[in-house]
Amino acid sequence: MEPFETRDYGLAGYLLAVGIHPTDITLRRPDVFFVYDANPALMQAIGDYTGNAPVACRNYFNALRKAKVYVSKIIQGEHYDASKQYI
Repeated sequence: MEPFETRDYGLAGYLLAVGIHPTDITLRRPDVFFVYDANPALMQAIGDYTGNAPVACRNYFNALRKAKVYVSKIIQGEHYDASKQYI
């Protein structure tokens, strides 16, 4: 199965908030793409996001902050390391 890629910052934040982390983050100017292993859990989470499923506000906010840090690091030239805690 092909990896799933998105440049949707809101979706990336939602996925982080529900515990799904990207396997890679790539810069293809002018966009930054969050890359995930395509699997049933990811597809369910995307369906939940598009269906406006509830998620704790603070979790979502913190996940958006984390996604923003990831984007900043990628733009600065760092390579994404899934095992590294950025914030």
